Amino acid sequence: MELFLHYISMPYMIQGIQVTLQVTALGLAGGLVLGVILAGMQLSSFRLLASFARVYAVIFRGTPLILQMVFAYNALPQIGIKLPAILAAGLALACNEAPFIAEMLRAGVLGVERGQVTAGQALGMTPGILMRRIIAPQAIRSMIPGFGNEAVSALKNSSLASVIAVQELALRSTQLASSTFDFFSIFFASGLIYLLLTAAIAVIQLLLEWKFDLDRTKKPSELMQFLPWYRAPLVDPSAPKADAPDILPDAGVAELPPPRLRPERVDRVSRAAMLARNNVAVEISDLHKSYDKAMVLDGIDLTVRIGEVIALLGPSGSGKSTLLRCINNLEMWNGGTIKVGGRQLGYGDDGKPLSPRSLAHARAEVGVGMVFQQFNLFAHLTARENIAGPLRWVHGISRSDADR
Repeated sequence: MELFLHYISMPYMIQGIQVTLQVTALGLAGGLVLGVILAGMQLSSFRLLASFARVYAVIFRGTPLILQMVFAYNALPQIGIKLPAILAAGLALACNEAPFIAEMLRAGVLGVERGQVTAGQALGMTPGILMRRIIAPQAIRSMIPGFGNEAVSALKNSSLASVIAVQELALRSTQLASSTFDFFSIFFASGLIYLLLTAAIAVIQLLLEWKFDLDRTKKPSELMQFLPWYRAPLVDPSAPKADAPDILPDAGVAELPPPRLRPERVDRVSRAAMLARNNVAVEISDLHKSYDKAMVLDGIDLTVRIGEVIALLGPSGSGKSTLLRCINNLEMWNGGTIKVGGRQLGYGDDGKPLSPRSLAHARAEVGVGMVFQQFNLFAHLTARENIAGPLRWVHGISRSDADR
């Protein structure tokens, strides 16, 4: 026991822990940067970039990490790139972790409900705002356990850096055991150190999961339930309970005027003349839309004037939602024109298609919007933020005005 405590607190071993953490940090930081790039390439609409990212993933996931470290330390100097052993190990570990992190990022982004993305586009959010405000907050929650696993894996894989003479914990343990022949005490101490380091990563993972849990309470004591030895306190049935007040406090709501029993008659002739003088809000001419061989919209003509209310009636699958999505440019059509507020949404003055960012600005300027059948509310936001958030992010309204 004394030898065990001696080895676990030996400065020589503590220096090995520092080197191990350095290699792990380099591998995770570099892997995260490369993983973000690879995930963006795989999610890109450019097939060449997506193909390159997949080939990279096949190569680095299909070859042993120990060979990649030897390559980074011995092969790169052949082309004039000479790296210290620690940097070479960190580079190899980063390149190896990148495809795994990229797959987690890609799965997290694709795991966000597509309807929320469409709702953000309909509100006029640019791709950057959509990623930062809607997709990333929800994707990060689902990726935390995967990142915790990758951090533990990177910490243990850092021991392979001993093949290129990096003085990390595993190599120092081997050298110390070879000189003292006390293999059991030294490797037992080394294993316990690795266990403590991975346990620290697990605690950080639990803290992050608690931080990003939308259902958590604001009491710090709730964090204790994640600990394996935690037991919920028993409720004393004899404890006095606070009685609810018999009389509810005055809510201060003003009395509403009595509703009209009969609707007023509308002068249809005057209303039609008023609408005829107004500008056209939406104009659809000879619209065609098909999915493969199934024709959904066949030569639709529609004019909607400002102040006019139009009801689209029809059975399920008749194309009502498709028409609304085409008006908002959430769906591309095969032929015809759609003008909103006198401009063709989604196309510039020269007739060329707008970029996603410019299209989002055009939606916000025109003011076109829609309500989806499933509502497509942003799951990580409150009801207030679902309304006030887009007003701030898209239209630049202050928080106080948006929260009214």
